[in-house]
Amino acid sequence: CDDVRWVVRKYLYYIEQLGHITMENITIEEVRTFILDTAMDVKASSLHNILLYLKYFHIFLKETGVPAPDCIDLFSYKVYRDMPVQSYVTDEELEKIFTVIDRSTFIGKRDYAMIQLSATTGMRAVDIIHLKLTDIDWRKGEVRLIQKKTGREAFMPLVKVSADALEDYILNGRPDTEYKEVFLRVRPPYSAIQDAASIGD
Repeated sequence: CDDVRWVVRKYLYYIEQLGHITMENITIEEVRTFILDTAMDVKASSLHNILLYLKYFHIFLKETGVPAPDCIDLFSYKVYRDMPVQSYVTDEELEKIFTVIDRSTFIGKRDYAMIQLSATTGMRAVDIIHLKLTDIDWRKGEVRLIQKKTGREAFMPLVKVSADALEDYILNGRPDTEYKEVFLRVRPPYSAIQDAASIGD
């Protein structure tokens, strides 16, 4: 109960700071901005809970007749609290993987960013290798892409640790090339990765 109260108060304070005194005139875009701002400051597991609590809060508002935007779908962002990688790797093992990556090298920066992205969003390997620079919205703190397996458009909030890893790789490790894919091969020619199995390797 304390967690739910804390989340709702944080949400209402944000709305109040925008100048709203009721829920009636809040826009979907303002709510979406709150989600993306929050995603930059919390872990994936915390973001999962925050969205869940606010989804129930908006269901409560709807059921009690309080005028408010319909944000139920918006709070249904896919955030993987139990990350798919955990079927094979525990949190402790994941940390051990991170500690052996030499992030001072081009390869290390790339591998660290890929693994962080996978661990915090649940992105499939095939979507990671096809991720393009234009798929990242830095201002909003999210990744937008068409999922290869489903063909559906997906919007994924970037938690801070993943955003930082991507930024470090792109600015300080990624070779200058005409390719639009974020992640590139580690040997010349620095082209896009062709096979998702490379991520597993």
